[in-house]
Amino acid sequence: LRMMNRISTSCYNSSGLIENAQWGLNGSSSPYRFSDVHNKFTVIGCNTLAIIYNRNGTGYQSGCVSTCQSLSDIVDGSCSGMGCCQTAIPKGMDYYSVSFDSRFNTSQIWRFSPCSYAVLMEAEALNFSTLYITTTKFNDTNMGRAPVVLDWAIRHRTMSCEVAKRNETGTYACLSTNGECVESPNGPGYLCNCSKGYDGNPYLPDGCKGTNLTSF
Repeated sequence: LRMMNRISTSCYNSSGLIENAQWGLNGSSSPYRFSDVHNKFTVIGCNTLAIIYNRNGTGYQSGCVSTCQSLSDIVDGSCSGMGCCQTAIPKGMDYYSVSFDSRFNTSQIWRFSPCSYAVLMEAEALNFSTLYITTTKFNDTNMGRAPVVLDWAIRHRTMSCEVAKRNETGTYACLSTNGECVESPNGPGYLCNCSKGYDGNPYLPDGCKGTNLTSF
């Protein structure tokens, strides 16, 4: 699933911080987890350290530092730490929050870089532009949001395929006789696939149909 995720912002002027909007997402009660394959924690700005953390700082925590002293330091399309940085997230994340480190000195950069941004987003959706530093274009393009990818599965903390196939609760979801259970690649739970040589919907009775292969 792809959805739009709020961008956290931190803006300043000659007097210091003037705006600070920090966002996160809580998917703990849903069947979704943030994709560790498609998403990266993305930070845009100069002299910026943003922190991504899980469960009020009691679990996973990481940061990304983006620095630049002048516009000559940054390059369109590059997100390697100068004006833009990205860092990976672990598997299984269902919750995240963002905070900015307020100790970074912005007195030398606020004239050409008035805001910093941080968001967990689809990595391939970012095409970094120097305009993201000098204007509010990054935040304005999608009304303060960026795409994030979520992985779905049938979730239960102890519901592996081995347990699910016993069908002790009558909720086993792989209903097609030509389907099979596969472990979720991201967090607890499982998915259903059609067996090799079959195609269709493994969640429906007789949903997986045989494919006709013709040799030439």
